[in-house]
This record gives sequence, C-alpha cells and structure tokens, in this order.
Amino acid sequence: MYINSYLKSSVIDLSQYCIEKVIEFCAFEMNIGNHLVILLCIYRSPSGNFGEFAIQLDLILKYLYESKLEFIICVDINVNYLIDSSSAQQLTLLAIL
Repeated sequence: MYINSYLKSSVIDLSQYCIEKVIEFCAFEMNIGNHLVILLCIYRSPSGNFGEFAIQLDLILKYLYESKLEFIICVDINVNYLIDSSSAQQLTLLAIL
C-alpha cells in the first residue's frame, strides 16, 4: 500500500493477526485535517476457513477500536452474496453491529 508523503502516517503492525490463506491485514494511522483515521485493508482467501476469518476479524476490530478514531475499511472478502449462505449472513450481522 502506498500513502502520499504529504500525509502524516504510521504503519500499524498487525502481523500477529494474519493467518496465511485465511486472512491478511494491513493498516495505517493517518492525520487528515483534525481527524485521526485508520485505513484498514482486509483480504480473505476464497479457500480459507470462514470461521477462523470471522474470529480474527473480530479480534482485530477490538484491538483497533477507540472512540476517537475514524475508520476507512477496504475489503476483499470473497463471499458470494448472490446465494444464501452462512458466511454472507455472518458478515451482514457484523456490518449491522
């Protein structure tokens, strides 16, 4: 990921939450105007275990959450919403919370 040099930013090390072929994260904390923003990118392998993905996603969101922060979250989660599946239902519930 590339961040323009005019933005004051720092990398957030999330390597302990990454599981190969299940979930990968990268994140930056940036000051944009008067806002402290975390840019979080998430990738889920289509062949990975969805249960492990959901557990790690929950852990990382709890780790990063602070009421003063704003989030920009980019995802590639490889879940087909065109068919009714437990994976799609779980992600929908997570989005509502």
